[in-house]
Amino acid sequence: MRCTASGWRSTPQPRSFFVYDFHMLIVFLMWKNILMKVIQITMDAELAAQVDECARSVGATRSGFTRDALRAALRRHEEKLLEERHRAGYRGTPPRSGEFEVSEDDMVWGDDGWSDD
Repeated sequence: MRCTASGWRSTPQPRSFFVYDFHMLIVFLMWKNILMKVIQITMDAELAAQVDECARSVGATRSGFTRDALRAALRRHEEKLLEERHRAGYRGTPPRSGEFEVSEDDMVWGDDGWSDD
């Protein structure tokens, strides 16, 4: 305690690391709740067991493993859509004759310019 003009005040104590870590944990949990949405999915028991086993083998949680699997499925779906757009573009405008042909001279690598030194 110390005496001030307005009376006795307690001396402020430095914050412990535990209090700091606890505050950071609260901030992290609040941030996670803002960025993450909790959902429920239904799956058969055998699939749930396979997911749990695989998640355990890679050191992930069921939720983390499922998130990664869903992201991979979304990437594959996006690639499939892009490939279909690419095919549709070529169906609409097929390549002209000779557009992708390369002359024989351009195909020869030759040995000029390369040495074994």
